[in-house]
Amino acid sequence: MSHYFFALVLPNEVKQRLKQINEELQARFPFKNWVHLEDYHITLAFLGHADEPQLQEAIKLSEKAIKNTSTFFLELGTIGIFGPAKAPRILWMGTKEADSLIDVQKRVYQACIHAKFKLDEKPFKSHITLARKWIGANEFLLETNSHDMKFKATEVALFRTNPKNTPKYEKVQSFKLQA
Repeated sequence: MSHYFFALVLPNEVKQRLKQINEELQARFPFKNWVHLEDYHITLAFLGHADEPQLQEAIKLSEKAIKNTSTFFLELGTIGIFGPAKAPRILWMGTKEADSLIDVQKRVYQACIHAKFKLDEKPFKSHITLARKWIGANEFLLETNSHDMKFKATEVALFRTNPKNTPKYEKVQSFKLQA
């Protein structure tokens, strides 16, 4: 069964940089699943399973919510984990705090709520998933260092998950931000 999510699309040069970082990390950290280059993104709202009318409503409302939003700059930050250090669920790359990203996320999130989706209520944490499922015997330990790279955010998209495929995420609908 496919799931859907809205995400900020990352430029190809950022994906290439993340791939380089991932290759360095793979040699040092035992995670079961490493994210494919084409699947890097910043999730704005995870919808889960959706029927077509509800999905179309979310598309319409999200497009309207960000219609006059301008492109903005983001910067890669530090690497972190979700879950305990003994068994982290997710290895991620953060982005430095950006009001513009928070604004876009809130607009898309609210549009999806108005389309009657039940969304995760945890506070938004801007991140790009790099790997999943720690399989190491020892505790995860990484010195924190920043991977500075500035890039322009220009596109939000709705994606469908295809768990058996590589890459897993398929762009369904895309919205360009104002140049």
